[in-house]
Amino acid sequence: IFTASLERGWRPYAGAGIDVHASTGSVGHAGSEFWGSSQTALALAIWASTGRVLHHSDRYNVPLHLIASGGEIDPRWLTAPPVHVHYHWMFDAGRHEIALELLARLGVSEDALQWLGEWLPFPAA
Repeated sequence: IFTASLERGWRPYAGAGIDVHASTGSVGHAGSEFWGSSQTALALAIWASTGRVLHHSDRYNVPLHLIASGGEIDPRWLTAPPVHVHYHWMFDAGRHEIALELLARLGVSEDALQWLGEWLPFPAA
């Protein structure tokens, strides 16, 4: 599915001029034009091959930087905290302390925070 989309020149962000900042750094303008398309192709392939696909709520697979846009945690995340969070660039030097603070405010256990703190910050890519 992904190869077919490439052959057709399908790029979700063609000409948008965006440069996505992902977990390992800048994706670049060319790569950013395709952002999300491989995940979409995989989701379609899985969906087409089985009826055992579950759709989780938006509490799963939440980017940590979107939980606290502008520094304040959106109240909905305090009412129903995320089940699975991914960090993108929030564990890099200069941001990891903010990430740990956010995770603490979301109710992550002290043991988990301590364990994370032993590995952070992640080295520059």
